[in-house]
Amino acid sequence: MACYAPGMFRRIALIVIIAGAFSSAMYTSFGCSPITPGSPTEPPAVFGVLRGTVTDAQNNAPIPGTNVSAFNAAGNSGVSLFTDNAGRYEIFIPVGSTRVTASRNGYQPFATTINLGDAGVTLDIKLQPSQ
Repeated sequence: MACYAPGMFRRIALIVIIAGAFSSAMYTSFGCSPITPGSPTEPPAVFGVLRGTVTDAQNNAPIPGTNVSAFNAAGNSGVSLFTDNAGRYEIFIPVGSTRVTASRNGYQPFATTINLGDAGVTLDIKLQPSQ
């Protein structure tokens, strides 16, 4: 056995035990019930991409910082983000019926429902200024 400082062997053994506990936890569903079809923990089979540009309906100027959200038809899972400086957005979400909203101070809110396929959808949004 190599010559270690006093107590070093115990520390190494403790680290190995802790690392082993965490590595096995990555591959188990400890504390979870089995995944059943349609359950919220079931991974979606296919994702699609929703992308587009948000612009002002009166002058076609891009609107940076617009909050764009996409939620599944049940409304229990989704993604929300802000457009970049050019008013662009890109969201990867599960395919199917998707509710899309966009909002920004100074503009009327936008909402629509789309059917997202695995090929993706381009949805350019024109926001009307508030009166």
